[in-house]
Amino acid sequence: MKFFIDESHDGQKLCNFLKKQSIPFSMINKLLRTKQIKINDSTISSNVNLKNGDKIEILAKLEIEKKPNLEKDLDELYEKFKSMIIFENKDLIAINKPDHLAVQLGTKVKFCVETLMNAYTMKLSELNKSSGSENYPKVQKLRIVHRIDKDTSGILLIAKTIDSARKLTKAFEDKLIHKTYFAILSFTDKQAYNSIQSFGTIVNKLKKQTISGEELVVVSNSGDEAITDYEVVKKLNHRYILIKFMPLTGRTHQLRVHSKTLGGYILGDQKYALQKDNEKHLHLNASQVVINKKVFGHEITINIPLPDFFKNKL
Repeated sequence: MKFFIDESHDGQKLCNFLKKQSIPFSMINKLLRTKQIKINDSTISSNVNLKNGDKIEILAKLEIEKKPNLEKDLDELYEKFKSMIIFENKDLIAINKPDHLAVQLGTKVKFCVETLMNAYTMKLSELNKSSGSENYPKVQKLRIVHRIDKDTSGILLIAKTIDSARKLTKAFEDKLIHKTYFAILSFTDKQAYNSIQSFGTIVNKLKKQTISGEELVVVSNSGDEAITDYEVVKKLNHRYILIKFMPLTGRTHQLRVHSKTLGGYILGDQKYALQKDNEKHLHLNASQVVINKKVFGHEITINIPLPDFFKNKL
């Protein structure tokens, strides 16, 4: 894929130009990180200013899907997002994200939480204009302040104002927001199953690596420190364990890799399991979020029940 820069784009940032070509920002970052973008035949790894006459070449094969038209099926998307809301105040919205739904647009992702969120705000604006009253909440730009994996279900926080977005982002950095996950671990090694301690802390370093063309997270001394407290809740059928994870850091795929550290894997994990299973759901659920009172002046605790596919296994 090639692009040629003319006078109308002289001085524009590379990322901004590529975004206008329907390439998601997350994909652009990955292309830069993996050095798959060339400008005038030179590989680059950072966002640069473009100049008239520049030739941009993307080495990777991209399957770019355009964002859906929110005006089509707007009511349905609005109701879908509304049904996911489990908590709301003047500062934030918390939703219960189902598994198999990405948080943001990316490679091969054309429908996500962001899509539903934008439809929700569009519909609220429409309702406000048509009603001419204060029957509906004032429309504000919603901001996603953290991520959970596409296949992980559970609580996702969304800021309602720029001020609350800044507070929540800083709160995550300062470890003033505590998340609890439940998972069902599958063990093929009986010794690992029998020897797991009732509770403990996993500490190691994690790093992203490309293995056989797939980007994975592995334990590496050159990686970033990852810490997870855990507690065994219940042992099931001499192979499965219901476990509670309390991550103290937020590394990519941290709980999935730390499950391997314990000698098992999360049921339904088709990415990290040594032995694939036929499960359609990743049995990992963000079940509780506690926001320290220092963030908004009072403590906020949000809980959700485990999804049905969890309950069926229990």
